[in-house]
Amino acid sequence: MNAFSCDCPQTFAGDLCECDLQSSTQCVGEDVTWLSSCGDLGDVAQSCLACEKCVQVSPSQAECDPLGCDVTPPYLMAVSVTPQSVNVSQSNQVVTLTFEAADDISGVSNACDGDAAFASPTGEQVATNSVCNKTLVSGTSKQGLYTLDITFPQFAQAGTWTLSSFTLKDNAGNSVDDAHVKAGLSASVNVTSIVPADPKCASASTTAMVGTGTAEDPYMVCLAEHMTLLETAPYTLDKAYALGDDLDVSTLRQRSAPERFL
Repeated sequence: MNAFSCDCPQTFAGDLCECDLQSSTQCVGEDVTWLSSCGDLGDVAQSCLACEKCVQVSPSQAECDPLGCDVTPPYLMAVSVTPQSVNVSQSNQVVTLTFEAADDISGVSNACDGDAAFASPTGEQVATNSVCNKTLVSGTSKQGLYTLDITFPQFAQAGTWTLSSFTLKDNAGNSVDDAHVKAGLSASVNVTSIVPADPKCASASTTAMVGTGTAEDPYMVCLAEHMTLLETAPYTLDKAYALGDDLDVSTLRQRSAPERFL
């Protein structure tokens, strides 16, 4: 039997030295099969840190895996958008979010349990995409430049949309929500959106609305002047109404429109 020694949790079977995979100690021996030591067969094994896991990569070699040492999430270093302005009046528009992210131990993950999102001016609409759809443009997962396409839908709310959420995760399972906020970064997209008038508005006049006021055929509010007709017969508040076009009511405070409608 060959002489050997095991400086780790061990079992003996002939000249087999078997060490615990989680052990940070060494197995030393001659002509010995090491199942979990970190180093080359026949040499003094490399000791792993307490947080590292010893992983066998071949029948004769194992390595120290630092995954267990990673207890901090990845972080954003930069973020930008192109283009910075889109017009969604005719069709959906795609904005490319470019960002640099880093995680020095396990690397940024491609896990699909987070997203990046832009919120509309009122917060009622969101344009989003999962971060697992990002593309690594340069660098590595430990520090790389990525792009992520985000689609703004046709007729989305006009105004400035701001980056409202950004989740990143690393390969050790650490994650960070609102990564842009924690990094002191921001991004925005200016959206132009012109919603077409309802065809029924073509026959509207400044003194009368189109429709009958029922749920099936509501009165169509097509002109700013229609706001002055509210609460006057037959345009009472028990009737049904629908907005038929974008309205500019900035001048109506000088007219007779009911104050609570302005």
